[in-house]
Amino acid sequence: MMRCLEVHHSLNTEPSKKTEEVLNHLKICPECKRYARQLDQFEHNLSNQLRIVAPEGLAYRILLNQNLKTHQHNQQTRRRWYGIAASIALTLTLVSGVLYFNQPDSLDQIALLHVKNEQHHLTDKNNIQLTALNHILNPLRIKLDQSIGTINYAGTCQIGSHRGGHIVIQGETAPITLLLMPGEHIPHKEKVKGENYKGIIFPVETGSIALIGEGDTDLEPLLNKIKMSLRAI
Repeated sequence: MMRCLEVHHSLNTEPSKKTEEVLNHLKICPECKRYARQLDQFEHNLSNQLRIVAPEGLAYRILLNQNLKTHQHNQQTRRRWYGIAASIALTLTLVSGVLYFNQPDSLDQIALLHVKNEQHHLTDKNNIQLTALNHILNPLRIKLDQSIGTINYAGTCQIGSHRGGHIVIQGETAPITLLLMPGEHIPHKEKVKGENYKGIIFPVETGSIALIGEGDTDLEPLLNKIKMSLRAI
């Protein structure tokens, strides 16, 4: 089964040619299915922009202009400027379309996609101690003052536009993922909900943190413990 990042790469390379593996993934992944629809719409819009129809009688007017020697220079200059203006307008339209259809996902979607792509860490059992954990988080200039539970995995990786921390905590019934996202600021607490996951994104001094678990796991007690322990250094 392809991972979401592999599907995104395949769609970005050849959006109109979807392999059987990509099509099978799109059937079970709503996030990637939405991304594929956006790319298809962009391809459609691009095709429409480039579908230029020649005005009726254009050939006749060209032949006529060739005989108007006294005005030839002015006519050619005018057409040249019209062509430049049309090219600029088309370029701006295409760039606007690219920016619109490739704008970054919202932070909750970024967090969910990151957990999904790194879900193999949910089975890790490394039992990382607090000192080792803070050593891992040191490049992010953040630390935890006290233990927040059994740490099965900890590492740093790209989350959104910045480098962040990825921690897997052993919950009562299932592992819980903590994403530390320095530089990713939000105005208020937000809920995260995916097909198999739910969670919370909470603003902190350095950016925001996301706590994501499976099913109906109660995340509030762990979130409060993390907020009390998390510090900038």
